[in-house]
Amino acid sequence: VNEVFKYTAENGEFFVKMNREKDVSMFASEVESLNTLAKSGAVTVPEALHVGELAARVGVGPGSFMIAKYLPLEPFGSMKSTSQKALATQLANLHSSSQALEDVHKGRFGFVTNNYLSVSSMDNTWAATWQEFFSRRLADQLAQVLKNNRLPDSQFTALGKAVLAQATTILAAPVEPACLHGDFWIGNTGATSKGAVMFDPASFFGHAEFDLPLTKMFGGFTHDFHDTYFSLRPKAPGFEERERLYMLYHFLHQLNLFGDQQVRIRCVEIMTEITQDTSSRPLN
Repeated sequence: VNEVFKYTAENGEFFVKMNREKDVSMFASEVESLNTLAKSGAVTVPEALHVGELAARVGVGPGSFMIAKYLPLEPFGSMKSTSQKALATQLANLHSSSQALEDVHKGRFGFVTNNYLSVSSMDNTWAATWQEFFSRRLADQLAQVLKNNRLPDSQFTALGKAVLAQATTILAAPVEPACLHGDFWIGNTGATSKGAVMFDPASFFGHAEFDLPLTKMFGGFTHDFHDTYFSLRPKAPGFEERERLYMLYHFLHQLNLFGDQQVRIRCVEIMTEITQDTSSRPLN
């Protein structure tokens, strides 16, 4: 999707990311995410400097670009034990920074702009509750499976409707808006000689637990990360059930991106687990 470059100038080193889309919204929304993460004071992220359009030239453009300060990442730096613990501490502190960012979220769930998860546009329209916001996002992913003809069938459709109907019950516990990275997998983290960093966010204000499933789905995060995170933010009752629901969301997104049969099978497995658990839950 993007091409990346390092430029060395008289006044420093710079990271440039560009693509062939003239629309600058992808990079502009990334800058909004980076600026919000930086404003939290909890995490280390690249400092975004400029976004613009690329004029049409031979071999270049039309397109768009983003310039940020260059971070000299160490090879496999995020895999070090010290980095894993530092990333967990930064993420936990980010998830606890709601008060510092209250002027942005104002008690709501969403974000100041829509943004992109990979190449998928995310609807971040503000909602009064997490139940409302997440249910809308989940419905969007399920609708995209049908729209893109990503191997759906009657079983898949029925399970999707059942999960969507149960989502508000699973998410009944009240939560406060937490600033999320939004795409927190190992490939979007690193470390310099000064410590751990994270980048390529798709931020919004949501439930802190939503950031965690990708740390398991794609690997790379060790017990150092998980032990440190949960020592700072212990699991709340119902964590495993919500984790499964959030993991389903990310697998549905992967299905919509790639249409992989194995991912579809995993989605069906998770939806079956969710509906079986909720259908057997005793009524209060």
